[in-house]
Amino acid sequence: MSNLALAIAITAEGFKNKVDRGGKPYILHCLAVMYRLNTTDEELMIIGLMHDNVEDKIHTIQQLREKGFSERILTALELLSFDKKLPYMFNIKNLLHNKDARQAKIADLHENMDLRRLVEIEEEDVIRFKKYATALNLLMNC
Repeated sequence: MSNLALAIAITAEGFKNKVDRGGKPYILHCLAVMYRLNTTDEELMIIGLMHDNVEDKIHTIQQLREKGFSERILTALELLSFDKKLPYMFNIKNLLHNKDARQAKIADLHENMDLRRLVEIEEEDVIRFKKYATALNLLMNC
């Protein structure tokens, strides 16, 4: 099994009972982020696909290392696993130096900012959108 196929399989399994804010299977978000990267670089595709795996505690970095994922992938996934105790923008600034993590986060933010995926837009969605827009601006202009 290729690493991409393995990444798809374990991500689908890990998120099998989770839905996004719009009520759709969460794996669709993971796949959308991967596709937004618009690349043939398999490791970058895996980073995009698995961007939430460690943060959402589906897998640990060590578990993914044991499955054979490269240090390039693991480093980016670790940076994409935001510490909820720290301010959001601190976490964003922490990944600026890693091109892979930065590209994956840009794709993730674009996907998260697509308000069409929500059934209803509430005030908290508007607040989150503004926060994401600030982060996206920083990531795209560094």
